[in-house]
Amino acid sequence: MTDQLVRCERNPYAADATTPAPPVAGLLVAVDERCDVGCKFCLRADVGRSQLDLPTYARALSRCKELGATSVCLTGGEPTDHPDFRDLVKVAVQFGYACSVVTAAREGRRLDALASVAGLLSHVTVSADSLGAQRVGATERTVAGTAAVFEALGHRRASLHVTVWELGDADLEDMAAIDEAFGVEFELSPLLLTEHQLKKATPEAVRGRYASDLTAIRERFGLSDRFTDALAALDRSLAGTLDRTCTSDRLYLSPRGALRRCPYDKESEIDVRLPRKALADGVRALHASPAAVGSRCALLCGE
Repeated sequence: MTDQLVRCERNPYAADATTPAPPVAGLLVAVDERCDVGCKFCLRADVGRSQLDLPTYARALSRCKELGATSVCLTGGEPTDHPDFRDLVKVAVQFGYACSVVTAAREGRRLDALASVAGLLSHVTVSADSLGAQRVGATERTVAGTAAVFEALGHRRASLHVTVWELGDADLEDMAAIDEAFGVEFELSPLLLTEHQLKKATPEAVRGRYASDLTAIRERFGLSDRFTDALAALDRSLAGTLDRTCTSDRLYLSPRGALRRCPYDKESEIDVRLPRKALADGVRALHASPAAVGSRCALLCGE
């Protein structure tokens, strides 16, 4: 995902004196299985009708704080659609977490909700799509539309995340205009096609598309290691050579209250409502058997 998490140096809680639970750097929190944004290339791990309730959320924050977590990233679905969005942010701050948000908000109640807690947030990542990605994903998350969000936030603890596909001059001009007006950081991710979409194109054509977008971005803006690493992971995935296990030190909290090391590994999860020691033992078990890294991991978790 786009949030930057702080790696904790020690684990302040241990289930027993000899085998401490692995430290947890932070939490990626999916607040809702539902989403009205409707991106066809969505990376959500949980789709349904469940919504995270405040008591379960607070319990997860309390338990993970004991395991060393220092940051919370609220995502979704669209987190500002959650009826208790403001409280989700406030509770995280009350627990001492650095709280960030990934949002596609542009106007109306979403923007109002975001602006009302802007001063409490450590970071806001505003999602947008290139024109090519909008066509593939049937989205309306324009780059130009993010200007209203950055104005409403009133601070520079924000970044623009652009999903890139078939990048054109119009995209580059819009990105340059946001950069000039607000000076926010850019975070770029290559579009990950669905299996159905991949059937309509050869791996060679997809890899060629990535290479072309890479060149356009490098010539105009330069590139971070994160973007090139994500492209490399996708390239290895398309070539069938991506083969390693997860090294992430944060946990994913599902809208149903399940903790997972990998958002997509629903076979290995822990109910956050378990007693303290059972939860710590469960986290230890998750770290003992890490999931394999897939093509989505480079985009969602940065693996």
